[in-house]
Amino acid sequence: MRILLISDFFPPTPGGLESHVQRLAEALIDRGHEIAVVTGTARPDPLPGGASVQFAPTILSRVPWVFEDGLRQYLPPFPDPAFGRAVRRVAESWQPDIIHAHGSCAFSSYWPDAPPLVVTLHDHGLRCPKRTLLHGEVECSRGRGMRCITCGGDQAAVKRIPLAAVMGWSVSHLSAHTSGFIAVSHSVAERATENGIPTSKVRVIPNFINMGNEISDDGSSSPIVVYVGPDSRHKGRSVAIEAFSRLPRGTATLVLVGGGTHVNIDGVVNLGYLRGAALWEQYRRASIALVPSVWPEPCPTVALEAMSFGLPIIGSNIGGIPDLVQDGCSGLLVPPNDPARLAESMRVILTDHELRNRLSQGAKARSQQFDTAAVVPQIVAVYESLL
Repeated sequence: MRILLISDFFPPTPGGLESHVQRLAEALIDRGHEIAVVTGTARPDPLPGGASVQFAPTILSRVPWVFEDGLRQYLPPFPDPAFGRAVRRVAESWQPDIIHAHGSCAFSSYWPDAPPLVVTLHDHGLRCPKRTLLHGEVECSRGRGMRCITCGGDQAAVKRIPLAAVMGWSVSHLSAHTSGFIAVSHSVAERATENGIPTSKVRVIPNFINMGNEISDDGSSSPIVVYVGPDSRHKGRSVAIEAFSRLPRGTATLVLVGGGTHVNIDGVVNLGYLRGAALWEQYRRASIALVPSVWPEPCPTVALEAMSFGLPIIGSNIGGIPDLVQDGCSGLLVPPNDPARLAESMRVILTDHELRNRLSQGAKARSQQFDTAAVVPQIVAVYESLL
């Protein structure tokens, strides 16, 4: 099967979506499929076997202040002419059987007589201009609409309000031209169908990772708590730091991976962005992994990675995290944005070695359900059902 993967970004650009698309491409190649990738990352990492990975520019990249965050040129939630032309050129010359889009690039990946389009919903981008589905500090129950005017947050009103207005048109067109949607969690699926996406078009298939990691040490000496993620408010990094500050001094070390803001607190180690073997080493050394998201996190890859090393997860009971973490079996779930409960859960696991070992074994067992071998065939089955 010839599969054209379209992605907003691709490694070395950091992020869960980017890594997911790379893993999917490699897994499909291993299974004998022909793969090509079109992405908004200017110098993407290569794929095995010489598979094509092409950069596609955007119209809005000519106005950097509109859709830019650092080195990223974000695609809009409506068709981008330049990006769309690049996708269509590749498709018409390469003749794929399926187009599989990840991110806002989906809006630029269909045209009359295009191959069947599959769209993976990695976040709440069809429901919210900010993609986080947060209104202030709480989950937005209704999504885009008049509430966007008073939303605030990290996205300026001059951008947020026009996007909310145009998405009423663009999302309905995307739905009409998409053959099938893959939601990475039940939370994402529910929000998508509330937004008018037909239930018959949506299938829940989680993210996946390559397993085979050894279980972590039980952490009986010098316990380490690890947080992997950016500085972004909705990821809950500040909640993790506040919770750690509530523990008695010397209880553990908090290792922060990702994000550029240095935290000058006793017991906190700042490592910055890591990937590959350097990141795996932090998981091996850790006793607990924190996923303290404030937003309805769709399907955090960090939880899958940590569980594959046998790390108990303390995660927020919101979004797709309960799809991954079984409370009391592979970790503990706490209310979002509650540093007191997060601190207490850390204390309990760090002081109760029997509980920690039981949760560690449960996390390792749970992680097998998110192995490449278990998940990729489900994605391939979606492709086959549409041909």
